[in-house]
Amino acid sequence: AKLPKKVDLDGRSLVPLIENPKAKWSDRYTFFHQGRWAKAGAPGRWSKGNSNPDDFQHQRFAVRNERWRLVGKSLHDLDADPGERTNVIGKHPAVAAKMMKAYDAWWKEVRPLMVNEDAPLDIGKPFIELYNKQKTAGGIPKWKKPNF
Repeated sequence: AKLPKKVDLDGRSLVPLIENPKAKWSDRYTFFHQGRWAKAGAPGRWSKGNSNPDDFQHQRFAVRNERWRLVGKSLHDLDADPGERTNVIGKHPAVAAKMMKAYDAWWKEVRPLMVNEDAPLDIGKPFIELYNKQKTAGGIPKWKKPNF
């Protein structure tokens, strides 16, 4: 696809690896965050508690690259311990600090893009509504295993 020049996409093309599995591929960080916090004005349990996403920046997050995985205050060496059983943050504080600095920069970049934080959660769900409409109108046919 041809993209407008002003579009700033995250990530990078996998084409070099697809075309040549031995192509140079520099290591990078991947960031994870489980964005679960209260939503102002939401019904029931969804509105209970703190609704400021910034207060959850350092909760339920992880940063990883090819060798290391930082999960909260635990650092794991995936080469030596792929099962992530041993926290090695005490032995590698500089690695953890570098990963945390990268995570904080990522959060600063993506936080302004979280534009739906006050979106209502009590609105209809189109898939469920269409399913129920079809079920009422004529029923949902039983699934038949295809013959291949």
